[in-house]
Amino acid sequence: MKQYMKVLELLMTGNPVQKNEFDVLKNDVELYRLSAYMWDIKNKIGGNIKSIKNGKTVIAYQLLNPNDMKQHFTKQEEVPLAKAAMTKTETPTPIPHINDGSVALLDTSFDDDNGDPV
Repeated sequence: MKQYMKVLELLMTGNPVQKNEFDVLKNDVELYRLSAYMWDIKNKIGGNIKSIKNGKTVIAYQLLNPNDMKQHFTKQEEVPLAKAAMTKTETPTPIPHINDGSVALLDTSFDDDNGDPV
């Protein structure tokens, strides 16, 4: 799961979320990047986020379109599983070369679970 999706989970209520409420994510995300995560939510998935300020200081964030984000949120959870299944490939066994320029065949059959050759 992307880091900004974890931040989006807290915003999904649609109510203003105080900056100190994001402390529950301190083990999962870098809190100093909170504004960058808000930028990701706005620009990557189309979230409409309102910054609530006291003077120049942001004190809270509010997601104004939580119903639209539910659709993107469920897609995000499904994609990594599908992507992992599609990208799984076997690495080919390297074939060692002999000094005379010919190629030796490598026996890849194994006798036991430890990987010891036959």
